[in-house]
Amino acid sequence: MDLNYAQITLFVHDLFESLNHNNIRYAILRNYESLPEKPTDSDYFDLDLLVNSHDLKRYIKIVYDMAKRNKLAVIKKIDREYCKTIRVVFIDKNGNVGSVQLDSHVTGQNWWGFLYLSEEQILDDRILYKSFYVVSDFHRHLFNWLDKLLFGNYIKQKYKSDILRTFKERNQEFSSFLNKVFGLELTNRLKTRFKSGDLEGTLVYRRKMINKLLKYSLINFPFLTIFSVIKFFYFEIRLYLFPPGVSCLFDESHSSLIKNNFKESKKIFLGDQIILNYKDNSLYSWLKFYFEEVFPIVRKGGLVFITINKNSNFIFKKKLQSSISNLDLLYELIESNKTNVIAGSVNLYVPKILD
Repeated sequence: MDLNYAQITLFVHDLFESLNHNNIRYAILRNYESLPEKPTDSDYFDLDLLVNSHDLKRYIKIVYDMAKRNKLAVIKKIDREYCKTIRVVFIDKNGNVGSVQLDSHVTGQNWWGFLYLSEEQILDDRILYKSFYVVSDFHRHLFNWLDKLLFGNYIKQKYKSDILRTFKERNQEFSSFLNKVFGLELTNRLKTRFKSGDLEGTLVYRRKMINKLLKYSLINFPFLTIFSVIKFFYFEIRLYLFPPGVSCLFDESHSSLIKNNFKESKKIFLGDQIILNYKDNSLYSWLKFYFEEVFPIVRKGGLVFITINKNSNFIFKKKLQSSISNLDLLYELIESNKTNVIAGSVNLYVPKILD
């Protein structure tokens, strides 16, 4: 076991033990084989689960209680209509990081608030795996296909063979679902692609699938759909105004600090992560640079480190001491992520080392 993740493993074990004891209805969506430990084939610990919306408040309280019991920090809760992301972190005295990101989905499976499966349909079919509840194999592979297709217009290669195999084995159930949501004509076209193993070919029908999904959701879940769509745009607008990720400016003299801290910070702020260089010297150039290079990453909760020179112009929320240690910088990044930073501004600035 990775020693940096020992405390996180105990937290995950205690969390699901408590969820089961308190009758919280949940189901883990994917990548649960190694639980309660971090997946061995990943540098990060990112856990996706569906939580019954009626249990959500109790679930969040249990997460915070279990984190406190295990002496861990909850550094951020990112609110979206369809998902509540909670980041739980452990940092040892040497600045080594262990963390888990809980992506807690609610309402059901949807695209922009338009549902294709309700939470009741998913949770009613959940199964017990070890001491955790997980979604059925059919639903797991359905989500791994549809979520990536609808939200990102791509197929994730690591799931491709399992998706094709499952829907070949569960052809009748798969056909029934497709026909119910997308109609007979589109279902036949999609099934043709599946039969030939051309999963990427289903991307061609994305727009038609979305149009069918909108009608299906409004007809079958009219009030829930309208409420979910309003909530979706409300939360997304908030995330555009106050991006949930973290960005930090460094004078170019801090190359060693940047390298060491970025390695550990990446374990906390999952998503896209990058080190950029900014050298221009006007406010217009800064805002152009920010919204083209930084904003797309921090809007989705990612991490951006930016090196600058003494002539650069920029906007920041807090200036740190130039002599800050790696450990203190980690704590500052975590603390800065607890409050909102308006788009166009970075969280922290580490100035030039004094001679």
